[in-house]
Amino acid sequence: EAAMVEWCAENEPAHKLYDHDEATDTFTEEGYRSETGAGNTDWNYETISALAETNDYFIFLFGQNHAQVYDKRTMTGGTTEEFRAFLQEKTGKELAALK
Repeated sequence: EAAMVEWCAENEPAHKLYDHDEATDTFTEEGYRSETGAGNTDWNYETISALAETNDYFIFLFGQNHAQVYDKRTMTGGTTEEFRAFLQEKTGKELAALK
């Protein structure tokens, strides 16, 4: 039986649409869930168009006008190296290093 992989991270949007749009995201083998005060959203890894990374953040790109940014300092459940490898395996994409 495969071990359950689970990471959690805080996701703060670049602009606030609602009073409670700070999210906690939980990543598992099947996909990930964003939980906010307004509700939950389930995501599939195949919807991610591209992955990027800075020293402090992981960035998921979905198109020209949609991205999710995850602060590495808030992550729990493993190392950033493990999470990077996990994302690349699940999406089939390499992370682009941004400065």
